[in-house]
Amino acid sequence: MRTSITPNPKEVMKKSELRVWALRTHSPDQWWVEVDGEVHDSIVSLDEAFRLAGDSENALIIHASHAEEAEDPHWMKMGSGDEEDAFNFPNWVCSKCKFAFENPRMPGPSKTEIASYLLIIPGLLLTKRRKNHKNGRCPHCGSKRLIEGRSKAGQVLLKK
Repeated sequence: MRTSITPNPKEVMKKSELRVWALRTHSPDQWWVEVDGEVHDSIVSLDEAFRLAGDSENALIIHASHAEEAEDPHWMKMGSGDEEDAFNFPNWVCSKCKFAFENPRMPGPSKTEIASYLLIIPGLLLTKRRKNHKNGRCPHCGSKRLIEGRSKAGQVLLKK
């Protein structure tokens, strides 16, 4: 017996539920949004959709693929966008300045690393060691004290 994974149109859908649905169905992050009776003029991402909806009680959303397939598409009411969304956390947080970012600034190759490429294997090993996340730095303050954004410590830093 196959169960449907299409969201129920009568149900209020939270951002995290919509994101999980899109991931499970391998659907692109493309949504139509209606806020207070006016449909936004273009397709937007899920984060942008919830930003546009703001605190509106009359915000509806539909996936772009569902809007094109049906003559009478079923819009879903948007739930609160303020809940914790594990997909919305940045990859890294600097514990010194609390700056959130996706990729740390990595050091460039050293003269030793470049010279070791003459022997290939040592060059590859030195490059791998240099690109290890432990060598990354905060792009804002340059600190090496980085914490993963999805970890409990990273979430605590982001809430402060």
